[in-house]
Amino acid sequence: MPHASELPTLLRSRSTPENSNDPLRHKNRPIDKKHVEEIKEYIRKRAKTNRPWVLGALTANIDPNKIESQLLWGDLYILIIPNQVSLDITDGQHRRKAILEMIENDGSDRDIVATQTFPINLILEGNLEQCQIDFHDMAQTLQIPQTLLVAYSGKGRDLIAKKLIDNVNMFQNKTNLIQKTPGSKSKYIYSANC
Repeated sequence: MPHASELPTLLRSRSTPENSNDPLRHKNRPIDKKHVEEIKEYIRKRAKTNRPWVLGALTANIDPNKIESQLLWGDLYILIIPNQVSLDITDGQHRRKAILEMIENDGSDRDIVATQTFPINLILEGNLEQCQIDFHDMAQTLQIPQTLLVAYSGKGRDLIAKKLIDNVNMFQNKTNLIQKTPGSKSKYIYSANC
């Protein structure tokens, strides 16, 4: 896993420029500056309160003809990526941009991320069209229902809702913690959909 300071040379973002209407020449959508700021703010808030933070793995692709592999044992290989070869981001351009902006800052932002390592999933693919298809496919994820976000959050109003459900008799075993609504033919009366 590379350190934050290695990301600028290792990973290349080929986002559609903001003023372009030609996404077919690029691998990703335009950078959403607001989303980058949200990621940085999430990291700052967690770090400020000495709470752990996590960003999902970045996914990048590389032309398999530009790397070498050596068999270590069984099905385990080591990939050798020459220094002059950059990985193209398939998914994670906003996380990369947030990390880079924080590492370029001389203040506390840099201190938060400077020693962190970030996982990268590597796809051996050099064809631009297939990389665009991969980006499309990765965006087809199922959004997590608000009720599960409440259940897994552990902060703010979500934490209050969890404590109420756990400790107040009228909500115990009567609150649907997964679905958006209680359900008309279920035993549930309430939903944790805050």
